[in-house]
Amino acid sequence: GAKALRAPRECLIHRGRLASALLSGQMYLDSVQRRCLGETAAVLSDDFADSRELRAALVGSLAELLRADHVASFVWDRESARFEAGVTSDADLSVISHYEREAQFTDIIAGSLRARMGPTRVYDVIPQKTLSRSPFFDSFLRPAGLYWGLNLFAVDDGVDLGDLRVWRSRARGNFTGEEVGMARILYPAIIAALRRYRVRGSRSAPVSTRSASVAWLQELHGLSQRQAAVVLLVGEGHADKEVARRLGIGFTTTRTHLKEGLTRLGLANRKELIRFVASARLDPGDATPGVGREAGPGSGIC
Repeated sequence: GAKALRAPRECLIHRGRLASALLSGQMYLDSVQRRCLGETAAVLSDDFADSRELRAALVGSLAELLRADHVASFVWDRESARFEAGVTSDADLSVISHYEREAQFTDIIAGSLRARMGPTRVYDVIPQKTLSRSPFFDSFLRPAGLYWGLNLFAVDDGVDLGDLRVWRSRARGNFTGEEVGMARILYPAIIAALRRYRVRGSRSAPVSTRSASVAWLQELHGLSQRQAAVVLLVGEGHADKEVARRLGIGFTTTRTHLKEGLTRLGLANRKELIRFVASARLDPGDATPGVGREAGPGSGIC
């Protein structure tokens, strides 16, 4: 389709490598994994407002592809010497808030895995017994029900582009070598996708296509145009499926934009969002016209 035609060369290369692995019998994927892999490839070749929005979409697709219970992504900021700009596949945003605020300072995992960069199981770097006895496990991983980890860090010419931290519960079992191999095949395309935003910076839609409410959320709160549209409609009380139908986007994409919008607005849940929209006297009806419908390959329509 059109999306495949405009996919970056690196994404086409990684699809070729994956096809070769499948045909040679080196990797077996069931029908669900094949579907999820296609969705992940589509995310990597799609166009987003910025790196954060890309990572927000990516954590959702990887959670299903790798059968994870939790996927999060942060960016290492050298000036502040801390991980920031967290996004997650969870509906509960408190986990990433806790990590950014406190848990990262007891994290015994990130430094070792960041040095390796590519997809690596936590178990292969830090013995599970050592991890289980650490303050980081007791204060962060255990309360969240996380036990088995697979992390990757994207670095381009010494610049941190972002990471992906994939976790499972103990009962679900560790990541297999085949699953690590699938992540390694995707890794070059992940680097390439994140690099695009480092090169060009954030883009936003022309002012002429924004309603007053959408523009206010973009300019004052840093939401993308589509995030703002989703936030306004949910704030009016519409269900996610109805929002997806009205904006012509997928249900999973709607949930991703909602979670990211809540994070950027500093809101915890739908109740707070509804109060926010009402108190700000925003007009959710303005969200639909022209949102997410600009023509051309850079529109990011999915």
